[in-house]
Amino acid sequence: MTTLPDEVLKDHLRHYAAFAEADRTRILAAVIKNYGRSVDHSDLDRDTQWRAAVQDLTTSPLTADLVESTARLLSNRATGPRPKFRPQSLLADIGAAVQQLPLSAEHQLGLALDMHEQGFAPVLTYAFNQWVTAGVEAKTVGRCLAELTVMGLYRLAEAHEATTDAALFGSGSAADVIRTGSRVRKHPRNYAAREVLLPLEFANYRLLAQTRLHDRIPANADFQPTTKTLYHDYVPGRDGVAILKSGFLPNRQQRIDLRRLHSALLRELLEYGLVLDLHPGNFVWDDHGDRWVLVDIGPIPVIGSDEYFIEDFSAYYTNTWLNRLTRERVEPIRSIDYSIEFPLDATAKSWPGAW
Repeated sequence: MTTLPDEVLKDHLRHYAAFAEADRTRILAAVIKNYGRSVDHSDLDRDTQWRAAVQDLTTSPLTADLVESTARLLSNRATGPRPKFRPQSLLADIGAAVQQLPLSAEHQLGLALDMHEQGFAPVLTYAFNQWVTAGVEAKTVGRCLAELTVMGLYRLAEAHEATTDAALFGSGSAADVIRTGSRVRKHPRNYAAREVLLPLEFANYRLLAQTRLHDRIPANADFQPTTKTLYHDYVPGRDGVAILKSGFLPNRQQRIDLRRLHSALLRELLEYGLVLDLHPGNFVWDDHGDRWVLVDIGPIPVIGSDEYFIEDFSAYYTNTWLNRLTRERVEPIRSIDYSIEFPLDATAKSWPGAW
């Protein structure tokens, strides 16, 4: 499955050099923090060193010198030849560089620092509580990791705070959602949303509107290319997470319809090569139509999407829906922590952040 053409993806990786120093610094700091999560707490010396370094990053002014020197110290990078990333084979070169290194925080951070210093966006090979470099072909590995950077870490570039608009309906790490009457509009909050996520979400709308899923997505989608703002009809009702948090489980009719929709989604998504976020918060139960509507059809990276493509509906429903609230408690971060403002809690078993 693919979401961005190779050349477009490579252009975004190269665009890293054009970001402001503060944005590049923030991204590299997030990479350091996330690699720290891979360090075994029983390895006391390493764990203490990484915790102290992240604590310093979260309590000191975040400067390029501090972040780069921290990356050099933690990676213990020796002098010597650096990996070469050629324009014509950038994705394959990234994958090969990753595969040639041990899966350790120190080695992989050293590679991220190399990429940062050469003007390429660093890739993150530890996410979703595991190393994510599996793959036979180097280019496949490089593509998946690059996609994770562009759709994920690039949320830290050219970012701004949520709007204070009184009509604010919701705000996530990518966009502000504002409702006006029967319409909602999504405003991008960062580079990833503006240049990748919202344009691709609109493309997904146009595609799925021509399929059997046309009545399972919000109607009348439109896109303003100047502001990169996405519009569509408002879908009234409670989303899956709201239902779960109310203390109730989806009723029989909702379970039957979800099974039907999930099966249809898998067929269409696989056919068109789309990767969507099929978690409960993106499904709204439309009381008028007695059906689920997928209200967010923006793309997500292939890495981390496995659970949504489980063909066995019972396994998908149990893992992604029924266990949702429990997993939020026991796995406070199971994807990537894009923030760097939270100090490390020395008493916690995991690194602070949101699920």
